[in-house]
Amino acid sequence: VWRAEKPSRGRFREFVQCDADIVGSRDMAADAELVCLACELLAGLGVGSYSVRINNRKILSGLMEAVGVRERSLEEGVLRTVDKLPKVGKEEAARLLREENGLAPEQAARILDFVGSGGVTDEILGRLRSSFAEGGEGGAGRAGVDELSEVTALAAAAGIAGLVELDLSIARGRTYSTGP
Repeated sequence: VWRAEKPSRGRFREFVQCDADIVGSRDMAADAELVCLACELLAGLGVGSYSVRINNRKILSGLMEAVGVRERSLEEGVLRTVDKLPKVGKEEAARLLREENGLAPEQAARILDFVGSGGVTDEILGRLRSSFAEGGEGGAGRAGVDELSEVTALAAAAGIAGLVELDLSIARGRTYSTGP
């Protein structure tokens, strides 16, 4: 792969990438199939211990709505910061949310608490259902919770439930990710 733009620090203009994409299907079975494919490839490569982490972009849209981030450009900036969380840590991410994105400290804390909450799949899905309850804030997130529930149920039916981990901190932009 070649980057069209000037590479940022730590990135190369030319690199090797292997991926699989789904275009044109809204069926969650297609997304579950990608999770199965990832597990099959990692097992085939002899990777001993791994997990496939998944999230749903609609859940993040619901979170943005719930905390009062309604402007699309601000949402994109906030999610770029959330995506840096594993690299920069919670304190630095909070600072960036406040200083670069202009969020109130309460908004930044609520976002970081939400995306940092862990647990087993059923616990996380239960919290998400409560967070995006019918008639409550963050209505966009309800569809994301339903889709994530379906993908994890299909993964369980395929026998790989123990390899799938819900990670609410995985944040991708709307320009190329609209669902799982």
